[in-house]
Amino acid sequence: MSDVVFVDTNILIDVFTANPAWKDWSIDQLRSARRTGDLVINQLIYAEVSSAFPTQRRLDEVLTADAYRRESLPWEAAFNAG
Repeated sequence: MSDVVFVDTNILIDVFTANPAWKDWSIDQLRSARRTGDLVINQLIYAEVSSAFPTQRRLDEVLTADAYRRESLPWEAAFNAG
């Protein structure tokens, strides 16, 4: 069984907005994480990344189910994230 890697919003924003300072590093982190296990996002990550896209359809085209597993945020994780 593979591990699960929860993807940070800033990594995705760096990639999707082509941040010149961080894009390459963030892509490398995603590649490394993908070798470790499934990449996971939740509703908060989805919402935060959405500002970089003109439509929900376009966002869904890049955050595909085969690339990013969507899971709800457990209450305990929400508390720890805060």
